[in-house]
Amino acid sequence: EAAALRKKLGWACRKRGWVEMSALLGAFSEKTRALEEVPDAELRSLERIVQSDDLFLAALFSGKKEVPEEFQGAAMDRLLTFAKDWRLTLPKP
Repeated sequence: EAAALRKKLGWACRKRGWVEMSALLGAFSEKTRALEEVPDAELRSLERIVQSDDLFLAALFSGKKEVPEEFQGAAMDRLLTFAKDWRLTLPKP
C-alpha cells in the first residue's frame, strides 16, 4: 500500500495547476527519491497536504499563512523546510 501511495503522491506532486507548485513539489519528490525517504507514517498527512489548492500551499510555503492545526506535523515540517531551502537555490531576478 505504501508503494502505491508513493507513486500516486509523486504524480500529484508533479501534475499541479500552477507551474511553480509543480516545480516545487516535483523537486521535493525528486529530492526524497520519489518519496522513498518519506516515512510511511507521514504519507497520509502528505497526501492531505498535496490535495490542497495551489494558492493555499503557496501561502503556507511563503509564510503568508499559518499552517492549520490539521496540517501540522512531520510531513508539513519536511515540506516547509524543503520549500525554504529550495527558494534559496533559485536564481535571483
